[in-house]
Amino acid sequence: MKNIGRIFQRDIRRICKNALALSVAIGIVLLPALYAWINIAASWDPYGNTGNLKVAVASDDVGYTVVDIDLNIGDKIVDKLRSNDQIGWQFVDRETAIDGVKTGKYYAAIVIPSDFSEKMASFLSDDVKQPKIIYYLNEKTNAIAPKITDSGVSSVQRQINETFSEEATKVVVTALNRISDRLDTGDASLGDRIIDRLRDGQTALERVSLAIDVFLGATDTFGELTATTQAMLPDAQQTTDQLQQTTDQLGELLQITRASADRVADSADRILDAAVDGLDDAAKEVLSLLDDLDSVTNASSVNHLIDKMQRLADRLAKANATVGQIRTLIERLPLQPEHLIKALHALENKFESAESSLRLSVRALRQGQDVPAALYDSLRDVVDTVDDQAKIASDALSEIKPTLHDTIDEAFDTLNTVSGLTGSMSGMLPQLDDVLSHLDSAMGSAADALRSAKTLVDASRSDLSKLIDDLSTMEHSELIDHLTDMLQNDSSLLGSFMASPVQVENRIFFPIQNYGSAMTPFYSILACWVGGVVLVAIFKTEVDEDEALLPHLTHSQRYLGRLLLFLLMSVLQALIICVGDVYFLGVQCLNVPLFLLAGIVASVVFTLIIYTLTISFGDIGKAIAVIIMIIQVAGSGGTFPIELVPEFFRKVYRLLPFTHAMNAMREVIAGPYQNNYWMDLLKLCAHIPVALLLGLALRKPFIRMNRFLEERLKDTHLM
Repeated sequence: MKNIGRIFQRDIRRICKNALALSVAIGIVLLPALYAWINIAASWDPYGNTGNLKVAVASDDVGYTVVDIDLNIGDKIVDKLRSNDQIGWQFVDRETAIDGVKTGKYYAAIVIPSDFSEKMASFLSDDVKQPKIIYYLNEKTNAIAPKITDSGVSSVQRQINETFSEEATKVVVTALNRISDRLDTGDASLGDRIIDRLRDGQTALERVSLAIDVFLGATDTFGELTATTQAMLPDAQQTTDQLQQTTDQLGELLQITRASADRVADSADRILDAAVDGLDDAAKEVLSLLDDLDSVTNASSVNHLIDKMQRLADRLAKANATVGQIRTLIERLPLQPEHLIKALHALENKFESAESSLRLSVRALRQGQDVPAALYDSLRDVVDTVDDQAKIASDALSEIKPTLHDTIDEAFDTLNTVSGLTGSMSGMLPQLDDVLSHLDSAMGSAADALRSAKTLVDASRSDLSKLIDDLSTMEHSELIDHLTDMLQNDSSLLGSFMASPVQVENRIFFPIQNYGSAMTPFYSILACWVGGVVLVAIFKTEVDEDEALLPHLTHSQRYLGRLLLFLLMSVLQALIICVGDVYFLGVQCLNVPLFLLAGIVASVVFTLIIYTLTISFGDIGKAIAVIIMIIQVAGSGGTFPIELVPEFFRKVYRLLPFTHAMNAMREVIAGPYQNNYWMDLLKLCAHIPVALLLGLALRKPFIRMNRFLEERLKDTHLM
């Protein structure tokens, strides 16, 4: 141990006595700190200056009109970008934007086409078109700028989506309000009218289902009829012959019918003439009776009146019977004129009513009561209407004969046609069987299709019924009332909400003030490693012997003695780096002592590793130290998340000293979590025994080989 201490003391004296050596030592101590500070300062807030990146914006959008609303989303995007200072937006025309990107004046350009609003509004039609913005980029200008401008374009896309959502919501709400105003008439709300229409649809479906049932029944009947008809076809010829005979017999019957109808009409005419004469006499008696009713004064006149009323009642009953006989004759005719029968019925009713009133009056007079007032009205009604109804009956009866003759003539024409068809049918009978077979098959297919349709209709009825129930429930729910009120509010308010319905509340664990503080662990730890490399590049790792002071030194004494100088220099480097980080640059640090400790431990471990590699393998060891640094810069997760780097670096990530040194620094910069800080320092110190094992024991076989290589390199006079 004494020789180790002497080596260290001699190294310190040599540095202090030589001004040049002292200057070099001071420079070596400061150089890593400058490396760290310059990089941290340069990275302090790079994204705070993105407003200096020029990105051109050009809008050719001509706008579009939908639901009486003029849309120009391109102009709205430009207006919003004018208030966005995250990127240096330059608002120019299309040609200037494209040329500026080519020349490098602008890092990128965004061009909004002329049909942008029209395609945006196409979601309201059945021909939806995807709107696009054109993004021009010059990747030659810078490696990072395109990534930042890409972020700016993403911001533009987000603003476009928000603007679209806002404008689309305005259009839809405006349209809904207009539809609601048109449909909500009177006391009926929009929901009630919709439900009424759905119920009408349900009724229509019920009718369709019923019609299908009827048709299915008809198809079954048609099938039976077809089968029966086909069974009858062998006897069809005989049937047509019988049909011809029948038509001949019907012709003779029509001749007889014409003669009978003439006789009936003549009889009815005679009876009606006699009845009319009798009716005239009855009318005179009615008038006479009305006069007598007004002049009754004593009992004898009352008895006379009763007899007269009795005779008139009998006469009316007889007239009624006569009219009934006429009606019976008319109803026997093949053609029954409705207005004639109606007139005869009217006469019967009048006579029957007058007869009933007369008999009631007779009963009242016999009992010493007054004549009912209804008698006067009934008798006057008979007098007033009998002539008119009789005239109607007579005129109608006179029309019966010509009408009967025309009807019978038409029947003769029909019989002639049937006779001709019967002859034609006789020739068609052989083909009828095939036609019926095909028709039966077609009707069967139609029936199957109708059964499927009925299943669908019944299912639709069920769904529609459920929908009506749901809508009825919703129509009276507080939610629908609230939604209706909301839709009737200002559409711009609802549009703003729909454009950005969710606000993100950031809750950050272990916040870091700026990007420079976040990068401090990486650049400080990297500077510590660079400091170790500079040490082995400037200071010799081999100890020269002094016969008077340091005779016969062992390899271990040489290794440890010179190591103390390297460790002292590394501690000074770490202190200057870390103190400058906190008090010169002002990086965020929640625990300065632990921050300094992390830097010192990292620098000591790194220097031990680099010194051991150099003393063990000479210049090759220095190259190995540089290679290890390169691997750690790429694979320690200092700049990019380790998940983003290639697989090789993900596998060696946990084995690298950089990883644990940076993690320890992050704990004291952003805030500790449990005992992660001490665990990271422990993992970092795990490299110490490996380095000591190599430096004290494993390097001995390589000493002669290294000396041989050094001598050969000197012989080149270049290295």
